Amino acid sequence: MLMDLFRKMVNESLRIGLANDVSSLRRLSLLAYNQLAQYDSPSYYKLCAISRAAGILVARKKSIRRGFTTRTPYSFRQHLVSCYGFKIENGYVRIPVSRGKRFSIPLTKHVLEVISQPGVKVRSFTLTRTKLSLCVAHDTPRIECKLHGRRGP
Repeated sequence: MLMDLFRKMVNESLRIGLANDVSSLRRLSLLAYNQLAQYDSPSYYKLCAISRAAGILVARKKSIRRGFTTRTPYSFRQHLVSCYGFKIENGYVRIPVSRGKRFSIPLTKHVLEVISQPGVKVRSFTLTRTKLSLCVAHDTPRIECKLHGRRGP
């Protein structure tokens, strides 16, 4: 249900962006956020839907500028993308569904091993009907540069 709601919010944001000829995230947020209040979902999903729509609109604008014909953008797939509000606890990803309610998805042993390594942080997730994808960032090792045979000015 939440994935379909997210898809509808993306499409509503796309409609608003097209109607106002807007593709920047800031301008689209100002126009669309209040209109997305009609959807019963946590506010950070609204922000992510607007961000996704802005990305689609920017790509469309770039294609038009390059001379490609484009169709009216529309999100078909049911999915949920967010970088806010989720937690990883006791081997599960806990995703907020509504105020005080969370949906838990178990993680595999391999995924738990990868994300529990030092310097690894889970930044966002994408949820579809059949897949959960986690976006991770990890610290890179520092490399010290030594200059050999440096000549003066």
